[in-house]
Amino acid sequence: MLDAHCHIDLYDDPHRIAFESEELHIFTLAVTRLPSHFAEACEYLTNFRYVRPGLGFHPLLASDFPAEISQFEKLVSSAKYIGEIGLDFTVRDAEKKRRQVELLDHILTLTHNHEQVFSLHSRWAEAQVLDLLRRHDCRKCVFHWYSGSLKTLQKIIDAGYYLSINHQMLISKNGRSIIQATPRDRVLTETDGPFIKLDGREIRPSDIKLAEEGLSEIWGTNPEDVGLRIRKNLKNLLKQGDLPPAL
Repeated sequence: MLDAHCHIDLYDDPHRIAFESEELHIFTLAVTRLPSHFAEACEYLTNFRYVRPGLGFHPLLASDFPAEISQFEKLVSSAKYIGEIGLDFTVRDAEKKRRQVELLDHILTLTHNHEQVFSLHSRWAEAQVLDLLRRHDCRKCVFHWYSGSLKTLQKIIDAGYYLSINHQMLISKNGRSIIQATPRDRVLTETDGPFIKLDGREIRPSDIKLAEEGLSEIWGTNPEDVGLRIRKNLKNLLKQGDLPPAL
């Protein structure tokens, strides 16, 4: 199973969530919102085979933590996974939008070899994120919880990029239309935990089976076939040496 976008560090007990993913063999990208959070995650995720930390700088924090940019620069060479990064144009302040673009452009310049996997936030800025990725010739990109237009989605697919699908998308009309328009070989699964709730509790990586079940209903197949498809997509995205033993 795959959880391509989960904020493990934001749970009350991150260690318990990480150990649960490890024991269940759920390949989990533990995205972070700031470089300092990535540094902390690297410490407690040492020797984990299935849980991998992502070096992140959330766009909504771009204006509030300028000192973290130098931390990102120091850590980027050691990070195989970059996320959560991107743009969020739900903010109305033009200066904050400018700083987001400036930060994302800088991050993509720092990752010039583009061998890392990127998990991208793109709310209300999907076309702008895509433009920056293409300008920097980025390759291994995953649009997390995509909610933009189908026209831009087609451009994302044409660029060779992936979408990570979560439970909330599966139960919304817009989310289901996006899933239906996405080729099966470009789909990954995510929880975006702990932000999504299930029956009043926080979603966990172990709930990723719900995404597989939802995809099986949309695709008209069984969850086992969905799991096989997702694993194949993950293998296509990662280097062979980065895969855990069971994949």
